[in-house]
Amino acid sequence: MGGGRGGAGFLLMGATDHVSLLIAGAVVNCVGTGLLLPSLLTLALSRLGFADRGRGTGLWTAAFFLGEFACPLALLAA
Repeated sequence: MGGGRGGAGFLLMGATDHVSLLIAGAVVNCVGTGLLLPSLLTLALSRLGFADRGRGTGLWTAAFFLGEFACPLALLAA
């Protein structure tokens, strides 16, 4: 559900030269990602037992934000 909207937003942003369509693509992408992230977290935590879900949530959140921090640095280095 969310992944399709996120991908459609990326396609729209990449295919346009107009600022208004770029903003519309960013909005579509953010809505799709906003739907996708809770679904991914639920899927990942469904495999853990109830007693381990708090630790799993913390590890998932830490890994997510580490990726958000490291991605721009890696792109700048490239």
